[in-house]
Amino acid sequence: MRLKLEDLRKRRADRPTGYYEDVVSRGVVDGDTLTLPDDVYRALCLRYRVSLPPHGPRLDQLMTDYDESLAAYRERGERAVTATACMMRLKTCRACDLWTEPGEDGYGQCGDVRRSCARLRLWSERTRCLRGKWL
Repeated sequence: MRLKLEDLRKRRADRPTGYYEDVVSRGVVDGDTLTLPDDVYRALCLRYRVSLPPHGPRLDQLMTDYDESLAAYRERGERAVTATACMMRLKTCRACDLWTEPGEDGYGQCGDVRRSCARLRLWSERTRCLRGKWL
């Protein structure tokens, strides 16, 4: 994995003290680029990740790059449906009278009163439509 040192410096403010030095010490610096082995990069991502939204990525993130937007959730053991299945779920929800398109928070919402949380995790294998329109 190749990272720009400038990008790492920008993230310093959002990370714990020593973040930059720790990350740089685990790779090879060539000019303004840091090269890390993939396994080291993944371990550092887990170590320094910011807390993830509990509902998963926003719909616009899923539609832009499905696999990348779910990578951190999968690393935590979450199981996701295929991108095709997720988009079919979204298409079905958009045709439903209880669906509300994403607002400022970026999450679409199901208006079914039986849901403890209105934000649907359309990507999750565990999520089911309470009306039985999709599994």
